[in-house]
Amino acid sequence: MQSAKYVSFSNPLSTLSDDDNTASECTSDICNDQTATPPVAHSIEIASYDAKTGSTAGHSDCPTEETYRMLQGASDFYNAALFGNALPECLITLQRHRGTYGYFFGASFEDSQTGKSFIDEIALNPSLIKECSLEDTCSTLVHEMCHVWQFHFSKHSSRRGARRSYHDLEWAAKMEEVGLVPSDTGLSDGKKTGRNMSHYIVPDGPFASATKALLARGFYLPWIERAFERPDKQEGESGDPDAPSKKNRDLSKQKFTCPSCGQNAWAKQSAQLACTASGCNGVAMQLNLTGK
Repeated sequence: MQSAKYVSFSNPLSTLSDDDNTASECTSDICNDQTATPPVAHSIEIASYDAKTGSTAGHSDCPTEETYRMLQGASDFYNAALFGNALPECLITLQRHRGTYGYFFGASFEDSQTGKSFIDEIALNPSLIKECSLEDTCSTLVHEMCHVWQFHFSKHSSRRGARRSYHDLEWAAKMEEVGLVPSDTGLSDGKKTGRNMSHYIVPDGPFASATKALLARGFYLPWIERAFERPDKQEGESGDPDAPSKKNRDLSKQKFTCPSCGQNAWAKQSAQLACTASGCNGVAMQLNLTGK
């Protein structure tokens, strides 16, 4: 096995101006509390892919460590490039959560020995990552990092430390500041606030520029979920009333919703669907990319 090389992604972007690296002032008691884990630099393992043989050289002997080092490195990189290194450390997990690309849960873990230190969680959905570009996956990570920012730095006392503040105007403003426009449809005509929200990327915005630099430095995800059909209901998982009724659902298909009657349909993301329900007159169904 070839030796994998280690590269740090945690330095701020040299291609961004000082105006693009705006640090947030910490006014929250949670931020000033020593129990919050400060950001640190991490080294990232990169494996090279051989297109001719279909094999990957340089993989470590521990795929768990390899995968999470990449995710941690991306988090460190965006923290420096978009948040002025203001965000505290968080725990990044991979969770299959139906209908979402990711979610944030503030202070969801505690120190097992003392119970006095707490850490936030950002979860990414591996079932949907395989259908997304690296840029889209990274945008989900930054979407959730905006929740981390609000959890610790909100100007509203009711939002600081709120474990589930969801998507309000303050969060939406931070999203746009870093180059992501919130939208409940994932399109420019969507609402910018609400319970379930997606977003779209501003071309040449701060996030797009940061991601271009990150990918140029060799960032990628060494392991992704295989594309195969999975039982619609897994053991210990509650059913989704809006999910297709067939036993095995193709997870590559996305949810579309009629803006008039709310009826749902599933198809590939590139599909163009029209609602034929009575009174809808063939209105175009909208792609429903939700994220918490």
